[in-house]
Amino acid sequence: MTRKVEVLPHNPNWRSLFENESNQIVVALGENAIAIHDIGSTSIETIYAKPIIDILVEVSSIVKVDEQNSLMQLLGYQCMGEFGTKDRHFS
Repeated sequence: MTRKVEVLPHNPNWRSLFENESNQIVVALGENAIAIHDIGSTSIETIYAKPIIDILVEVSSIVKVDEQNSLMQLLGYQCMGEFGTKDRHFS
């Protein structure tokens, strides 16, 4: 199977896409969310990037994340649990 990866010049709209998504995540996770970070190449204005917003969410309780899966699924996330990495969850 061949996969094509598209790399584009920086798009200033990527910042607002991250901010909108992080606001929705804060609503879903509530007080469990400590901080949300834009960690992907789209956050670097001087490089080309795959047009995918990569987000890292710090939480106070990893156990509570499992309890909030249904809220994240409503946002379109597929909750994958630890997915082979202890104390980290992937969506």
